[in-house]
Amino acid sequence: MLSYLRFALVPCVFLPLTALTTLLGGVWIVVSILCVTLSYVLFDNATTHDTADRHYRLPALLEIIPYLQLPAALLALFTLVWQAAPGDLLGFGAWLSALTGHNIMALHNLTLPELLLAAASTGYTMSTNTVVAHELIHKTHSLMAMMVGRWLLALVGDAQFSISHVYSHHPNVATPADGATARRGENVYRFFIRSSLSQYVESWQVEAQRLSLQNRRGAMLVNRVISGVLMSLLIVAACFTAAGIRGALACLVTMLVSKFLFETVNYIQHYGLVRLPGTRVEPRHSWDCNNRASSAGLLNLTRHSDHHTHPRREYWNLQAHSYAVGIEKGYVAHIFYALIPPLWFKRMEAKLAYWDEHVASDAERALIRQSESSAVNSTVPCVSGESHE
Repeated sequence: MLSYLRFALVPCVFLPLTALTTLLGGVWIVVSILCVTLSYVLFDNATTHDTADRHYRLPALLEIIPYLQLPAALLALFTLVWQAAPGDLLGFGAWLSALTGHNIMALHNLTLPELLLAAASTGYTMSTNTVVAHELIHKTHSLMAMMVGRWLLALVGDAQFSISHVYSHHPNVATPADGATARRGENVYRFFIRSSLSQYVESWQVEAQRLSLQNRRGAMLVNRVISGVLMSLLIVAACFTAAGIRGALACLVTMLVSKFLFETVNYIQHYGLVRLPGTRVEPRHSWDCNNRASSAGLLNLTRHSDHHTHPRREYWNLQAHSYAVGIEKGYVAHIFYALIPPLWFKRMEAKLAYWDEHVASDAERALIRQSESSAVNSTVPCVSGESHE
């Protein structure tokens, strides 16, 4: 049973823990962040790597788990907004006080710095919304999966991901046409801005083409980029209505932190990898991660190579690949590496050198040499000729 329950770690443990520590306030907010971080880092590095391919007799249970994320995320966000509200929002404090026998309203006193820290903590845990939505939005045949996936993304301000990821990232991964593939030498902060903007452009292009084929160019509300933005604005507006400026600010901080953390995961997954445009996407075009905690908490997103090779394969059926050096310390540890660019570049230099020599195709090596040559030439001063007085 543990092999099933491990995938419910975030909706059943980490998100409720975040809601609880937001409710408690004070130092407990930091405790939540530390607990989540240390759980990943310690278990990722104190346990053996998980490369086994398992057969599950009850896949229906595994299909349900991603849907648990939405109520858990709503609970975490509601608790944050309740703390931001000037009064007892929806009588939540009175109800919980009667249920527990404790004066919950005594906890309703977060200062603005504490509220923003709680919002960052909520965003930290809710960044997994995109991970879970990532599983759901590939089920393009299921209206329920797409609807829940889109709302999970809207809660973290990124509903466009359902378009750019499926219709642009997957066919273009590891090529210059993909905004979500990190370039060599690009730090995570520059990547965050470039990738975020590029994905919106890619999504808009996909939607414009779709609507053009349907002769619906003027149907703005059926443009999924626009409707996705409206979904997020509706959530912010609801937080503002419930808790004023503090509620809207807390919601926006949650969205920003969630977006940044998931883009950092994007950064890690394909950093520096190269593919000749038009060629088949293969396992070597993603970095794999076989750490147990990362695999459990992120629904096997760590087996990213197999996901890109078989995009419609369910998360529990994804296979591990040992084609090259991967992300061996776990995703959370590598997020912290990425936040310090010199440390990240030093760490990835040897991995990329190995990939170039032992994993890349001849055509990909030629692309790398061409790119390096262009980079060198761009830094050499150009002498246009003799000067004339």
